[in-house]
Amino acid sequence: MIECSHCNQWWHYRCAGLSKKEFEKHIKNSDLPFSCAICNIKNITHPNICSALREILRNNSKSVATPRFVPSESTVREESQPLEPNPSNIVIIDGISNPRDFRDSASIKKEVNNLKPQIRIEHAYSLPAGGVVLHLRDSESKDQALSDWPEGSFGSQQVIAHQTLKAQPKFTVVVKNIDTKLLESDIQRSLVSQLNESVSVHRLHSNRTNGPLPIIKITSSEASYESLLKDGARILGKTHNCIPNRNYKIVRCYNCQTFGHISKTCNHIHKCPVCSESHPPNQSTVCTSKPKCANCEGTHPAYSTQCPVFKKTLQLLQARYDYLSQGARGCFVLHSMPHTD
Repeated sequence: MIECSHCNQWWHYRCAGLSKKEFEKHIKNSDLPFSCAICNIKNITHPNICSALREILRNNSKSVATPRFVPSESTVREESQPLEPNPSNIVIIDGISNPRDFRDSASIKKEVNNLKPQIRIEHAYSLPAGGVVLHLRDSESKDQALSDWPEGSFGSQQVIAHQTLKAQPKFTVVVKNIDTKLLESDIQRSLVSQLNESVSVHRLHSNRTNGPLPIIKITSSEASYESLLKDGARILGKTHNCIPNRNYKIVRCYNCQTFGHISKTCNHIHKCPVCSESHPPNQSTVCTSKPKCANCEGTHPAYSTQCPVFKKTLQLLQARYDYLSQGARGCFVLHSMPHTD
């Protein structure tokens, strides 16, 4: 995806009218400016042309498929009618039987408009595990979205609409290279001796083997959090560096390797995470071919943190997490990204 230099909205490069070659130029040179179509329209000074283009956008906004999390027709509203982001007007709909049918904003908005046309949507997008998110323009739309949905909504017998619970802020650090033989209770006693207050210690485990990993998370008060970041964690006489825990995570599909959805909801061709070829999945665990990223075609595997697409996705997540930071949301996950085939 690419960010507009003027309005800071994100666009799929194809929806922005860029070729893959032009998009790669922007990826390699982050200082290269990009102006989206809407900002170009807003900068037109001729009053007749400007009003005519805006009218076309208004008339076609319901029928034209707009990119996910991309400005709707409200973006070209008059400057005298600002619409501030309001996290309290965000509704999540879960329980969708076939999430593949509602992977993009156009299909989500169409379904909502058919069932509850009075709901006014600012943004709509899908979640990696299959739910959909509605950013609504007012509290009346929020109340309508939270009310019961008729049977058959979103092709499901029953869907559940809810809002994320506001959580108390947590101050958590991540510590690596911790001996897997150490018990959480022993680590906790060592940290209590250092910080003079109670802390929570959680060791991470492998998703595949469920075995302990040499990584722990420490949750504490804000003062202890700052102390751990500054001085490190002293565990059984050894000091370990601490890094802040991210409150958001990147999801990568184990089928096509694209960021933003999981394999359960993926209908794309399988790609090896190492070489990006479409050989049988069971060979991917032992692939010895030359690494080639399925996302950027670089000389690294798809799971590399040095991938420019991965880094750009991290920036996108940070921006969206900051957008929602007015109301704590727990762990924020990237919604579906476009496939790059």
